[in-house]
Amino acid sequence: VISVGSTDAADMKSSFSNYGTTIDVMAPGSGIYSTLSGTGSEYGSLSGTSMACPLVAGLAALVLDEFPGSSPQDVEAALKNGCDNIDAVNSAHIGMIGAGRINAYKTLLGNAEIKPETNSFVSIFPNPSNGTFTIRSESEVVNVKLLNSLGKEIHSDWNKTTEGIQFSSVAAAGNYILRIETIEGTLQRSIQLAD
Repeated sequence: VISVGSTDAADMKSSFSNYGTTIDVMAPGSGIYSTLSGTGSEYGSLSGTSMACPLVAGLAALVLDEFPGSSPQDVEAALKNGCDNIDAVNSAHIGMIGAGRINAYKTLLGNAEIKPETNSFVSIFPNPSNGTFTIRSESEVVNVKLLNSLGKEIHSDWNKTTEGIQFSSVAAAGNYILRIETIEGTLQRSIQLAD
């Protein structure tokens, strides 16, 4: 089961949406233009997690089409790894909106090499960052790369310290993908760089 919450057009948690530590991903669910049933009108805007869930189900289907033979765990990992971090506009709900808002482009582009996440804990802070941030992982990190939205490597200047992996980048402000390779597998996280 993949638990889905709803966001609005500004990436904020919809006022009606559930939230909490059991949410896996978020998806747009406020003011979604769709077909209507029994209203006399064929189309209109609806809101609800019932509008967000089909977006996640559709993306899961695209993952299965792109990567045939994927297990349910592979699909869930792909959805989570491709999410955009929306903590900056949901500061009151950090840790309660799952991996973030789904992003079909990043999910399909960047997950060919991604394996299901292990139970190892990985944290990145601060996020958003001014270009310098720390990665902490229970599993040994062997490589870290900063990728743009097209999957092109932008930067990979990192060092192991007693605090974790220190990463520094001079990339322009924006949203990026952080690919973290550990001895247990590879995962991706979204990172926002600010000025």
